[in-house]
Amino acid sequence: MLSGWKNLSPGAQAAALAIASTAVDAVSLTLIKLAGPDISGWQVAFNTFAVGLILLIPYAIVRGHRIVPRRFVWIHVARGALGITSLAAFYISLSGMKMPDAVAFNFATPLFVIVLAVLFLGEKVGWRRWTATAIGFIGVLVMVRPSPSMEPVVLWALLCCITAAAGLICMKFLTAHETPITLAITLGSLALVFGAVPAFLSWQPLEWGQWALLVGGALVNLISQQCMLTAFSKADATVVAPLTYLRLVFAGIVAAIVFAEYPDQWTLVGASIIIASL
Repeated sequence: MLSGWKNLSPGAQAAALAIASTAVDAVSLTLIKLAGPDISGWQVAFNTFAVGLILLIPYAIVRGHRIVPRRFVWIHVARGALGITSLAAFYISLSGMKMPDAVAFNFATPLFVIVLAVLFLGEKVGWRRWTATAIGFIGVLVMVRPSPSMEPVVLWALLCCITAAAGLICMKFLTAHETPITLAITLGSLALVFGAVPAFLSWQPLEWGQWALLVGGALVNLISQQCMLTAFSKADATVVAPLTYLRLVFAGIVAAIVFAEYPDQWTLVGASIIIASL
């Protein structure tokens, strides 16, 4: 099996890892949503990064991985701030939306990734891709349905998309200079620094069962994150990012089974437009 994996092209390996990441991510979201809707998104995000560091730092030391990045410190700092903001924003939107809807809103992230990859990474995108991206943003507008009565949770979902896209661009640049383990540890450390104050201000005491669900969700999220990190190190951002759309498939299945939640018609229409634009 290992030899078969090695025989795959880097692009095929990246695709497989990205798909695995989206499937595992659905499990993580389920565990966190089961912990309760009243838990602050900042607290959940802080806990997620803290659990990851507790596991990754000893592993890195034992395996001889470098923990401190060698250069591009400010890009790492920016990624840490973007990382904690995007994760907290997503968990806030998850607490106020049905899980498929929260995941579907994240479909805007690859669209922003494509634009930012061209601007900051110099990746080449032709007029067909630009046209498809524009169509994709129409799908985002269908899901958002801008209006004076738009719920604040929608703005959190959009903030998640924008900051996540910027963080992915930082990650794609840094994968050429650091290992996935170093990137994960640096991200987690800086995210905790930036997230400490908002997490402290919104901190709530939890029951043991809630802690168990949050820690379990964080552990599964770590696996998903490592799969995606490795995928981005093997292929262009414009290749890997669209595969994250599969999150809706896996999240939809799990949400229907566990929470009896289904995306509304506008979410499905908007998501369909985005997928068709690929």
